[in-house]
Amino acid sequence: MPNQHIHPNQLRHSYAKHMIHNSAPIDVIQSLLGHEKSETTKRKAKIGFLQLILLK
Repeated sequence: MPNQHIHPNQLRHSYAKHMIHNSAPIDVIQSLLGHEKSETTKRKAKIGFLQLILLK
């Protein structure tokens, strides 16, 4: 098995994506990640507007 390096930001992004895919409200994720703006949370989680609409 190759030596893989996991970085803290990869864990944060993965955490946010999993929460979003499990229908967690974006404001809750925003608070847990410590973001001031929801746009930052959406961008960091690499999700689009349509995905947010479909998940709510």
